[in-house]
Amino acid sequence: MIRTIPLLFFVSGFVALLYEILWIRELGYIFGASSAAISTVVAAYLGGLASGAWIAGQQGWGKRRGLLFYAVLEIGIAITGPLVPWAVRFGDRVFLDPVWDSLSDIGLAQAARFLLALVVMWIPTALMGATLPILCTSLVDRVERPGEVVGRLYGWNTLGGVLGCFAAGFFFIESLGLSASLMVAAAGNGFLVMAALLLHMRDSHESANVRESGQATPTLAPPGFPRQWILLAVFVTSFTSIGFELIWSRIIALAVGGTVYAFSTVLGTFLLGLGLGSLWIGARLKRRACGPGVIAVTQGAVVAWSLLTLGFHDDLTAWVGAQVFAAESSFLARGTWCLGLCFLLCLLPSFFMGVAFPLLSELWIQRRDRIGAGVGAVYLISTLGGVTGSAAATFFLAPAIGLQHTLWTLTVLSLGVAALFSLGPASTRRKSIPAVLVGSAVAGVFLVSMSSGWASWDPVKIYGGVSLYGPDSLKVGRSPLSVHDGSAATVVVFEADQRRSLAVNGKVDGSNAGDMATQLLVPYLPQLFHPDPKEVFILGYGTGVSAGAAARFGSNVVCAEIEQGVLDASRYFSEVNFNAHQDSQVQLRCEDGRSLLRRSPQQFDVIATEPSNPWMAGISNLFTREFYELCESRLAPDGVVCQFIQLYWISPDEYRAIVATMNSVFPAISVFRSTIGDTLLLGSRERLSLDFEALESRLRRHPKVARDLSGAGGQFDWNAGGASAYFSALLILHGSDVDQYVQGQERLVTDDEPFLEFTAARRMRTYAGPDILGSLLAHRQAEPYGRQQLEARLPAPALSQVRRYLASEFRKYGQPQKARKVLDSATRATPNQTGLAFDQWLVQRALSPSEALAPEALEQVARRDAESLLRLSTELSKAGEHELAAGMVERHIREFGETAEAWEQRGDNWIRRGDRQRAGDAYQSAQNKAPGNARLRRKLEDLRGD
Repeated sequence: MIRTIPLLFFVSGFVALLYEILWIRELGYIFGASSAAISTVVAAYLGGLASGAWIAGQQGWGKRRGLLFYAVLEIGIAITGPLVPWAVRFGDRVFLDPVWDSLSDIGLAQAARFLLALVVMWIPTALMGATLPILCTSLVDRVERPGEVVGRLYGWNTLGGVLGCFAAGFFFIESLGLSASLMVAAAGNGFLVMAALLLHMRDSHESANVRESGQATPTLAPPGFPRQWILLAVFVTSFTSIGFELIWSRIIALAVGGTVYAFSTVLGTFLLGLGLGSLWIGARLKRRACGPGVIAVTQGAVVAWSLLTLGFHDDLTAWVGAQVFAAESSFLARGTWCLGLCFLLCLLPSFFMGVAFPLLSELWIQRRDRIGAGVGAVYLISTLGGVTGSAAATFFLAPAIGLQHTLWTLTVLSLGVAALFSLGPASTRRKSIPAVLVGSAVAGVFLVSMSSGWASWDPVKIYGGVSLYGPDSLKVGRSPLSVHDGSAATVVVFEADQRRSLAVNGKVDGSNAGDMATQLLVPYLPQLFHPDPKEVFILGYGTGVSAGAAARFGSNVVCAEIEQGVLDASRYFSEVNFNAHQDSQVQLRCEDGRSLLRRSPQQFDVIATEPSNPWMAGISNLFTREFYELCESRLAPDGVVCQFIQLYWISPDEYRAIVATMNSVFPAISVFRSTIGDTLLLGSRERLSLDFEALESRLRRHPKVARDLSGAGGQFDWNAGGASAYFSALLILHGSDVDQYVQGQERLVTDDEPFLEFTAARRMRTYAGPDILGSLLAHRQAEPYGRQQLEARLPAPALSQVRRYLASEFRKYGQPQKARKVLDSATRATPNQTGLAFDQWLVQRALSPSEALAPEALEQVARRDAESLLRLSTELSKAGEHELAAGMVERHIREFGETAEAWEQRGDNWIRRGDRQRAGDAYQSAQNKAPGNARLRRKLEDLRGD
């Protein structure tokens, strides 16, 4: 039986961690995904485990019929475990919702969440915690030392947790969903019940041969070694191990991207090290006694490894990030690099950390008949240390002193434990000479490295997002204006060439340049389509542009941001965010946006959500049907929801799933394109009316909004026809065309089946924007939406510009027949418009390349105007028709003179032909004719830089 029970406990560890991960996800929908909310759930989970272990140990359960007790515990877990999410929802709705505002006012909201989670989870978690002391008690008489039992059981249980972590993170949640995965966990409990009962029946025949328990064992803590030190060491080692794991998770996410797979890999690797270390010390204790010196040596090894790697975290992050970037869309390659980095940073130190719990239990336990109580006490103190370490690292150390100095602090604490056990009472020193030597060496290295500034990190290397933007991101002259390691994320404001960007965990989530059109349209678009917006809710603060812009419309704004560091960075974008952080109309709340919206009794005219990419862990819950149902319940009559979705690093299937999910709640969806890589979805209870007269009337009442949009750039020039033309051009899909687009999409993103977070993470850095746009445009009509209104309101040239823009979209994204149709309409209206013949030629080339290269086809374009000649040269050069391209430039010079544009085109053509010397000469001639042209200056600098 002694060989079978550890394998039983392996399955128990698998089931327990599966429950933990599933509960955290389920309760995250209720309490929010903030660090505070997640820490509350984890603390309640660990508190239940600790109390169960303590009670079982004190009561001495398991001295007789321990396996029968164990089977009863597993039955209780199987019954109560799957009910936890339902019970928390019920308790939250009945007890917390009515008093939430009052609790928040007096600062008790966090305590109330913890109390509810603890009460609901206490029964199953206490039953889980009781299993260790019960099985230890039932096995202790069959082995020589208690530490052997603890090491083997704790080690196999932890290794089972490794399997549970990887199974949940890589398979169960995506493939089965949360509810079905809970049933799998309950089925695991059922298996354990049957296995325990079978072992109990077999064991009853062997019990007569087992020696009586209760025999005193030698004192395991050496004479003169204070036992209080043991419990102190239990607390500190648990504190530091959890702290290290959390900080390593943050650093590895910076290196490879913060996907759910990355965090699962870090946790699994950490647990693997703990489990192997526990099994190793258990096997060692079977052969011989181990004293405090082993604690000193293993903790010294943790310190040594931390010091060895601490100074290289920035270089290591940048180097691994470059390899991940080079892997492009290969999920296997990215996963391999992530696993390798986890092994390098985590596996060895976590192995040494895994020695602590079994060995300190061995030192604490004095009698065989008190093993249950001893293990329960150590488990309780260990859990308190882990909870304290998690809270301290997340909410105090990282925000106050940063990730770098948090690692230093944890290293100092580990060094203190090593010193405590190597330089303890005189009676123990003789047996701890190796530990003394190790401790002295580590202390010396520590002092030298600290005095020499060993661990001074380069913020650009470690926070610059090399895995996302490549090694070139280190060469663009970015300098950090602000670095803030918050409780949930690291927020950095970078500046390069007077362009500022906001990076959260390495991912740029806003800037004062290329993102401006999207940041302004997120609030302006739904406000313009609402008859009279007064109350606006914005989820996600970013640079603050959206929140500040919403207030410029005259609305009262509530903005939720999960990370305080993002709010603090707002001052660096004051020139573009209209000083949102100082605007009395803007109420900033540092809280999970979904949770805040759910708690709010307020009705909003506009709800705008601006989340980061769906591949980032925790973001997908802002794309689920339940989230859209929550938005719908908080909308006032005529309310409008605006959803921001990127076109990059997301597949056509995932994009369609998001649109279909939103459309399942909001029957009226319109899709707009704000920039080359961004789209905005407007949703409402009734179909949005394309009333261009009303739009322009609202803009006349808010001239500041019109000025903002006209200067923001984006996909279509505001000046090419005014507001009506602008919004018509941005509208990609509308009305019944959306219904056709989502038709047949059966799988929706839900809280129970959050597959988007996993599929998007696997396709990370796969750019499918053209495919997404192609699938959207394939379902739309070939004329601008609101054509009759546009014909009545716009002069013919302005309407032709809209048609030409739409035609270019059709052509670029696989719909040349529709492009020809809409261009024919433009040609009939304005046959002599500059550039129109060239647009027709591009469509002809897409339909029939050989016909487009015929001399008569080229001549029809070339004879029109100077712009068409140069654009034709560009397209011919890109197609490899270099002689024809050069001929077009020469013709331009003959007919219009040696302009800067002609020389620049010559340079571009020589670049494509690979002659950089002639390209440089041509660019220099162009700059001589236009000395103030910044674009030419950059081209010359790039050539000379190479």
